[in-house]
Amino acid sequence: MNKKDIEKIKQEGFDEAIEEMIVEAKQKMMKEIKSLEKIKEISKPHQKRKKTKHMK
Repeated sequence: MNKKDIEKIKQEGFDEAIEEMIVEAKQKMMKEIKSLEKIKEISKPHQKRKKTKHMK
């Protein structure tokens, strides 16, 4: 928790601030999961490709 989060808790009340933080964390996780899935899909064909002489 950083200073911004603590200020939110003081202003809005504890429960509301925690709910907001949970929502933000979920959104971040979803973004990270989606980007990881994209990376996984992109890297799949490259793993199957055999190395040519100049790539070794």
